[in-house]
Amino acid sequence: MSRLVRFNTRIGFKAVHEVSDSRVGDYGHMLVWGGIGTRMDAIVEELLIKWCTRFKFRN
Repeated sequence: MSRLVRFNTRIGFKAVHEVSDSRVGDYGHMLVWGGIGTRMDAIVEELLIKWCTRFKFRN
């Protein structure tokens, strides 16, 4: 697992699909998403609730 995937998993993203060049069915994904790698999704509202308390604005 790459360093970027580990980081994004830790902050709340979930791996949805692993795109590689070894499967013919992944060529469409590579054309749309720009290459091989891991597609990850997250619910933005949940991430905001989880992380907003960590980042407070100071004036």
